Amino acid sequence: MIKNILALIFITASGLNTTGAIEIEFENPFTIELSIDSVFTEDGKTYRISASGNAGPYGRAYSSWVFTDKLEMGDKGEFSGTAWTQVGDEVFEASIQGVYVKTGSVFKVYSLDIVSDNKLQMKVGQVDLVKKTMRFEVSDIVP
Repeated sequence: MIKNILALIFITASGLNTTGAIEIEFENPFTIELSIDSVFTEDGKTYRISASGNAGPYGRAYSSWVFTDKLEMGDKGEFSGTAWTQVGDEVFEASIQGVYVKTGSVFKVYSLDIVSDNKLQMKVGQVDLVKKTMRFEVSDIVP
C-alpha cells in the first residue's frame, strides 16, 4: 500500500517535469502501532501529542509530535517531532517531519524521517484522535 501511494505521488510530481523522473527505491517495510498518551494545546492552533507503542524491528517506541498549520489552510498542515525506541540494550533516536491532511478526527500523515542507525525512512499512516491510535506503514529509502 505504501509503495502504491508513494508511486502515485512521485509519478504525479515527475509528470510536471518531463526532463527527468524521480526514482525512489524502498526496502524493509514494517508497521508502527502507537497509542496516544496525551494531547494538548495552549492556543488552539498548535497541538502536541505524545504516543508510545510498538515500532516493529525497533521495538518499544516513545514519541513526541507537534502539529501546526503555518499556512492557515485549516485541514492541512505540517508536523515535526522526535522518537526513541529500544530493543534490549540498543536505543535508537529519530527525527520525524512531514505533512498531514485532516478529516474529522483523523489525520492522514506523510513523513520523511532520519534514524540514528543512518537510515532514511518514508512513513504513511493515520493519527486518530478519537480512537487514540497512530498507525503507520514504514519503509527504508534506498540511497
